[in-house]
Amino acid sequence: MISITGKQYLSFSLIALICCLLSACGPQEMEDVSSSPEYDFLVGKKFQTIEEVWATGITLDRNYEPRVDYVVLVPSVGFNGPEVVFKRAFNAGHTVEIIRVLKPKNSIRSRVRLEYVVKELSSSEYNYTSLRARTSEPLDNGNAGLDPSVYKLLN
Repeated sequence: MISITGKQYLSFSLIALICCLLSACGPQEMEDVSSSPEYDFLVGKKFQTIEEVWATGITLDRNYEPRVDYVVLVPSVGFNGPEVVFKRAFNAGHTVEIIRVLKPKNSIRSRVRLEYVVKELSSSEYNYTSLRARTSEPLDNGNAGLDPSVYKLLN
């Protein structure tokens, strides 16, 4: 039988915790689950922004080249970092439609945060190839997991 001291157990636990935290850094690989029976009902749902959000252009380039891989809609001032290529106001009153549902691969969280690839229907000003809205609440909140203080379900 192997004997482990309290100090060895603590060291092992600390190393395991650091590995878990480091694995959470960086972009998470997403999979398209739009055709899955669990999420297919979301495709086609339309929402209207009821407050201003920020369209934030993100690069996935490791050297942070100013190439936009996707644009995420975030409430208030959002976030900054070397991955942010641009920020533009996305005014209240815009209508978006969910065209794809993305889910993190290999997520260890009990509540998965989805990302919706949306199409902007109100104007062509925000005609990005991959415009995304992230869920912040449970899927059964009556608003498809989107924050009801930011998005209003239209259908």
